[in-house]
Amino acid sequence: MKRAFLASFLAAVASGQTLVNLGSQTKNVDFSGAPETKPMKTGTSLPGTCNVGDEFFNTSAAAGSNVYGCTSPNVWTQLSGGGGSGGVASSAFQPFITDAQVGATATVVTIPGGTFRNNNTVTAAPSTATIQANAGSLAAGSQIWIEFDPITKVRFLVSNGNVTQSNLTLANISAGASNAAGFTSGRIPIATCGGGATADNWTTCTDARTPFATLGFTAGAGINIAAPDTAGNQQISATGSGGSAISNPAVYKTVINGATSCPSAFTALDLGGSGSYGFPSSAAVTTGDQIYMELTVARTGSASSGTQFDVELAGASITNRGNNGVLFNMGAGQTWYLHAWIALLSSSSFTATVSANRSAGGALAETINTLAGVTFTSTPVLVVQGAGCSSTDTLNVVAGTITLYKAASL
Repeated sequence: MKRAFLASFLAAVASGQTLVNLGSQTKNVDFSGAPETKPMKTGTSLPGTCNVGDEFFNTSAAAGSNVYGCTSPNVWTQLSGGGGSGGVASSAFQPFITDAQVGATATVVTIPGGTFRNNNTVTAAPSTATIQANAGSLAAGSQIWIEFDPITKVRFLVSNGNVTQSNLTLANISAGASNAAGFTSGRIPIATCGGGATADNWTTCTDARTPFATLGFTAGAGINIAAPDTAGNQQISATGSGGSAISNPAVYKTVINGATSCPSAFTALDLGGSGSYGFPSSAAVTTGDQIYMELTVARTGSASSGTQFDVELAGASITNRGNNGVLFNMGAGQTWYLHAWIALLSSSSFTATVSANRSAGGALAETINTLAGVTFTSTPVLVVQGAGCSSTDTLNVVAGTITLYKAASL
């Protein structure tokens, strides 16, 4: 056997052949003693074309995730870095998340930036990418798939054979396979776009990412989700008898531990996210309706000066401050329980009864005369104000509710 190989080698040399076909002219080749071996091609990016069975070592990929194999013509699949399984762990990848979607004009596809998660690693790709169609780039039936490689942190486009990638102008995105039939295995899908019905024009794009939702829940049987109020807050409540869209009465605002403050002059206290509460338009507050507000107001600290608070509707004080009655004067460390009934007589007048109980002591109550010349709309605004705070003392609306009673329920 050795003589046959030697004869073949000498014949090759004699005929001027200097390359040996290892696949057909050798057997049981052992390179363990060679000073260096490189069994596959290397580079910083995947070649645009490949044949099934080809392998490539991507030097720009993360260590341990460098090896790619050609699984179908011009389609590379990562063969390493899959958590020790020998393949890419696609289930570990989370969709590319964004609050802006991929869109297309006649000639330009725009891909907004976003973030993705690969296991416990979150990576941002903030730069907007564009794909400009130029003359000779899109024929009828053109299709591209836009994707993100979580290893190289690069956005790619792959296309079918109806797209001439060399005639596209790319910004912040790289060209990939030119004979694809879908998204590349191991990459995160971003969008797919079609074009060419009109030569060199995009038709439409479909975003494959997970958008941020502004409303993550919907109302079910017996549950009502009120429209956002003027501060953007929403209230969830049980519907009334008969399954009416809005229960009557309905709790429109629930306060849980508003922010503390120390106003010296009369200033709106936090009602859980804002210094006032404005009813949503869906409440349709009108003549004959009544508003009931129940709040717990606490004062901290030990300063000797008294702290005051009052209630306003539509900019008019209904506790005192220019009207009959007295302000509620809070002592150091006291908690007060405030109750206010407001009956709407017309669009320019209302009457209110306000009372308050101290945590230690008797009740203070007052009935306010009818207030005229005060204009309010179908979305009236309630404000609780405090004043007289000094030193390190604070005021805090600890808890409470604001309820609307429609005229039909009275």
